[in-house]
Amino acid sequence: MKSAEILSLASHPSLVTFLGFLGISLKQPHRLLYLVDVSLFYSLSPVLITWGLALAGKIRDSLLSEREDRFLPISIAVLGYLIGSSLLLLVYGLTVPTYLALCYISNTLTVLGVTTRYKVSIHLATLAGVITALVYLFGPLLSPYIASPSQWGGPGSGWESTTWLRSRGVSSWGQP
Repeated sequence: MKSAEILSLASHPSLVTFLGFLGISLKQPHRLLYLVDVSLFYSLSPVLITWGLALAGKIRDSLLSEREDRFLPISIAVLGYLIGSSLLLLVYGLTVPTYLALCYISNTLTVLGVTTRYKVSIHLATLAGVITALVYLFGPLLSPYIASPSQWGGPGSGWESTTWLRSRGVSSWGQP
């Protein structure tokens, strides 16, 4: 196996998504239920969809190396994301983790729109989205390129964003 294939598998969007939502679940009450939902609908189902389409001969390979093969599996995966987000909305309401799951849908639709015309890296797009969400939630401590007093809970640590969301009716972490 070539090093590029190993890197591609290690940074597979479904794996990166799982790890990202695992980090997000650390701040979520009832984190096991949240983690099961996002693991099933955001990580496992896209892999099963792509493998199934590859086995059925609808796409050339399960890594979606050819941009022409990306539309169908990503479109079906978005339907799974909508189901998973609907369940999160029913169980938790519009909380920050639910909001981030909904953002994942909009990011995926954006990538889907671009990837039908251009060869873009879904791996990097997923990684960028997950890193952005984790830095938003946990502050820039997660980013070695941003060093500020916000790492200790001061301004910029996320409390302003949480206050802004609460002022618009979005509760934080399932608490009223």
